[in-house]
Amino acid sequence: MIILVGNTAVLASDSICFYNPPSVTSIDHYTLNDGLASNNLNNVFEDSKGRMWVNPDVMTARQFRTSFFQFDGTKSIFHELKPDSLSKKSASQTWFIMGEAIDGFMYGANRLNKILFYWHPDNGIQYFFKLEANEKLLNMAPHPEGGVLALTVEILDQSNLGNETYRVIHVKNGIVRQVGSIELDFKDDLIPITPKRFEYPFEVIGSTAWFLHQRKGLVKLSLNSGTMEFTPWTDFEGIPLIKKNWLDFPYISFHWNIIGIQEDELLLYLGQQNGFFMLNLHNGKLKQDHRLNERIVREDQAGYMLKVYFARDHKKNVFITSGYYKRGVSPFEVKDFQALLIDEAGCWYNYTGLLDQMNKKVKMDYRPHGRYFSSNFLNEIGSTVMEKGMAVVDLQPDLKNETIDTPIGYGARAMIGVDSSTLLVNRDDRLMLLNLTDDTWTQIGDTVIQLEELSPLISKNGRIWMSKNQGINGTLLSFDPRNNRMDLFPIEREFERFVFINDQEIALFHDNNELYHVGQFLIYNTETRSSRPFLLEGTAFSIESKVNDLLLTGDHSLWAGAQNGLWHFDLSNNKVEHINHHDFLKDVNITCIYQGEDERFWLGTDRNGMLIYDLKTNDVEQVTVQQGLANNVVVGIIVDEQSNRWVATFNGISIVSPKGKVLYNIRQSDGLIDNQVRPSAIAKLPNGKFAFGGTAGISILEPDHILNTLAKKERNLIYLTSLGYYSNEKEQDVAIKDSFNKLSTIHIPAAKRYLNLDFALSSYTSLGQHSYDYRILPAKATVKQTAQVPWINLGAASQVTLNNLPVGEHIVQVRGMDKQLNGVVAPLEIPIMVDDFFYRKWWFYALGALPFLLAGSLYTMRIKGEKNRLEREVMLRTKQLYKDKEVIKEQAVQLQKLDKAKTRFFTNISHEFRTPLTVILGMAEQIRNHIKEKDII
Repeated sequence: MIILVGNTAVLASDSICFYNPPSVTSIDHYTLNDGLASNNLNNVFEDSKGRMWVNPDVMTARQFRTSFFQFDGTKSIFHELKPDSLSKKSASQTWFIMGEAIDGFMYGANRLNKILFYWHPDNGIQYFFKLEANEKLLNMAPHPEGGVLALTVEILDQSNLGNETYRVIHVKNGIVRQVGSIELDFKDDLIPITPKRFEYPFEVIGSTAWFLHQRKGLVKLSLNSGTMEFTPWTDFEGIPLIKKNWLDFPYISFHWNIIGIQEDELLLYLGQQNGFFMLNLHNGKLKQDHRLNERIVREDQAGYMLKVYFARDHKKNVFITSGYYKRGVSPFEVKDFQALLIDEAGCWYNYTGLLDQMNKKVKMDYRPHGRYFSSNFLNEIGSTVMEKGMAVVDLQPDLKNETIDTPIGYGARAMIGVDSSTLLVNRDDRLMLLNLTDDTWTQIGDTVIQLEELSPLISKNGRIWMSKNQGINGTLLSFDPRNNRMDLFPIEREFERFVFINDQEIALFHDNNELYHVGQFLIYNTETRSSRPFLLEGTAFSIESKVNDLLLTGDHSLWAGAQNGLWHFDLSNNKVEHINHHDFLKDVNITCIYQGEDERFWLGTDRNGMLIYDLKTNDVEQVTVQQGLANNVVVGIIVDEQSNRWVATFNGISIVSPKGKVLYNIRQSDGLIDNQVRPSAIAKLPNGKFAFGGTAGISILEPDHILNTLAKKERNLIYLTSLGYYSNEKEQDVAIKDSFNKLSTIHIPAAKRYLNLDFALSSYTSLGQHSYDYRILPAKATVKQTAQVPWINLGAASQVTLNNLPVGEHIVQVRGMDKQLNGVVAPLEIPIMVDDFFYRKWWFYALGALPFLLAGSLYTMRIKGEKNRLEREVMLRTKQLYKDKEVIKEQAVQLQKLDKAKTRFFTNISHEFRTPLTVILGMAEQIRNHIKEKDII
């Protein structure tokens, strides 16, 4: 029976309305050969960062003393827990990991269930708590405000059960406090065996915790007040007597179970004899769940025991598996196996067929709780495989894509919606009408009309216009869908692309195979049936290249995308501009043009992906395969009601946000009839659906449904598994496998400028088709600078060694994509500080220059000192000269006085001596003349 749920037709079975389940796209099997530490596994789960945590089974853990480990799809990574505060004997404990708290801490216990651990893998913080001697750990669950709750029971004498005490403790940040406790009667019941896989029913919903008191009833704990209330089954009104069957309690397990559904209901499975119940958390009423009982519980299964297991993912989807197990048979024989999913919105999906597909490839392990795992069961299902590792199934949600075949060899090109049920299609062989109701094709008229390959279909004035060439001339065709009339408008030039620039005139560009006058711009008037060239400075203008697309913005602004780039025509002022001033736009082959609501132009290209051109700033942003685009050959762009761009390429369709971020990719595996969309083969139908044409036919897509469905599909996360570099502090190579958040900037020495990175995606299917990229950014790069740094592709390699790192502060970014080219939420970012050699550092140059500076300084000081000395000497000498000058002046005066005195003296003496001397000289002269007469004297 088919029931309409919302706008979706779903299959109703046993009063459960099932939506169409996703489809299996791939199944991957992991064993020891793939890096798994053990083929014998217990439970597995994925944390909030996409990391997978695995517990080996009890025997393997005991035999090899193996604790839990992390698995990234290629290797197993072990983490060491060191309870230093405990005795030395406990340092060699093996540990069982149970889950993740909301604050990122992992929690679990040792294999003896006596020591609890609370450990954060990203910052290395570890807390441990030891239970009392008579205390048994039953289960643990995350506290809604952080930390973890542990449910324990204290039994003083197991041989004489009486009133025993349940206790719930809260462990957070090294602080342990008791939330609540209750003493209940254990008489006439089984001893609560500590489960080897911690299956004891314990559920936390909001501020309330729930658990079963063995087979006697339900216990409710208020996390706020700490009060515990026990309600025996007999106190619930309107339910049958709850039966007790020892088969529901084998030695190692407790097979009654509880799980929260949509925050307001508690689903209970109370064994094969009682079946399923639903507890309304608002009014406290418990009632039988007839839907599940009718579907799962059977009374005619003699020799078989029904086991039911619950699991929940990060999205609060609840996964229910059930099966009847043959008692005493090994390996386990299972019949009537079923798998059901209840998503967070309350929608039901039947997953039985999906798991049957998995079982055909790998024999699943149907046995205990926790063997099915996923971060989102709508995207992926993991399962342990009996003694052979694990398997992961990749799921693709039902996008409700419709496909319509075309005759072999006659694909679809340009299309346009005539009405809600009719599509006009330019097929390779002829122009046809397609009835979308029954997928039938109808020819227009009696004559085969074959249009140009890239002819657009344009609706104008109630008619649909297209182009057709005949010989060296072209023809404009006008089709009236109201009466199926076709009118022809002969034009003297061959052409394909055209656009209306007003109600009567079209702009077209000459196009032929001989490149003669190719790209000449003509304006054709449909009323006068005449054409005129577009004149630039009195001369007919041609862009001299083939035109791929045309767009009219406003009344007089025409844009042309051609094989030689982007052109702009101002029709009112007869101006032409070739937009090639940016490297991204220079002579690039523009295949299609769309102008967004922010007036930016979105340009499809032949091999360069999509360009987003901002006319105001002249900035160009490029979106390519590296940014997640399905392919770098873009053939068309169409926009939905949410302004998302649906970009048709040669390898699928990319949904791009108005800001240019690739959101999703859709391909043939998602229901498209062909991965390669043909140029111009896109159309928006009157009912809001999109049509994309390919060589095999047409795909009809419903945008709103696809976006809503894909929004439930989680984007990939990328995480580090190992980081290696040389530490100067430790003087050795170091490899870090946890505490990544604790790391600040990594200092890398100049002599060993390398960095080893090992990483993985949160997608664990088709690892060989994953793709990784990295790049190195300056630490303080602007958004524009960041956009200019290219990504370097690593292929499927999930590790890289970066050598010869650039000196200075940088950020290493790593990102990845899965096989569907679905990227990551955010790339990894590793801050690094790379040292340079000492002789290249500024301080070395400063030290080297210091002697010269000192010598120069000393020389300068010496020169300055000598100058000062000379100045002082000159000053002293000058002063001395002034003094000597005064002395000389004074001496000159004295000399003058002496000279005058001398002159007077000699004058007087001369006068006084002249007369006697004259007498003496006269007498002497006479005596000389009379020498003979000396004797006389």
